[in-house]
Amino acid sequence: MKKLMLVLVLLTFAFLYFGCNESPTNLTGSEPVQQEQDCIFLPFHGNLEGVAISLSDPYTPPVMKQNTFSGRALHTGRYSCVLKYWITYNQTFTGGTLYGIDGIDAVLVAANGDKIKFDNSAGVWSFRNGNPNVPGIIDGTFHAEIVGGTGRFKHASGYIDAVVEQEYTPGVDPTPTNGHWTGKIKYW
Repeated sequence: MKKLMLVLVLLTFAFLYFGCNESPTNLTGSEPVQQEQDCIFLPFHGNLEGVAISLSDPYTPPVMKQNTFSGRALHTGRYSCVLKYWITYNQTFTGGTLYGIDGIDAVLVAANGDKIKFDNSAGVWSFRNGNPNVPGIIDGTFHAEIVGGTGRFKHASGYIDAVVEQEYTPGVDPTPTNGHWTGKIKYW
């Protein structure tokens, strides 16, 4: 009876050691195979607060801006983010000017250090008072695609849609910024 128990324990350990491989290999047995797990897009949302500064002459379009902000988000906990983008001045409408946002490049750093990268985006800014030459509030919206990252977000995909508000004084940096965003994310 003791020998039978010993054999069963040894077989169990052998099965666990040799039978459970966390990294499946390709047919040659040399490299791990990346398997996209059956996962679905999950809700992804958060808030943001920070500042925006001009990285180029704010009176010569296009203008390169950089936002540095932090907040709390689903799937990341507390996070920090650096967002760079171009503002173009080519759209007008009755009562004000819309400023196109192009080329957003952003990296969000989660509480544990994992990163989410964003790209392929666009958006608009508009001056609430209709005049970019006087202090006021800028309303902005943008859409950004999730294009991977590091750690658990290495193969992430999805998008966010953000709504932001900036206090604006012509020629003054930094500009306080706050807002929120919603979207979908898939990662494995």
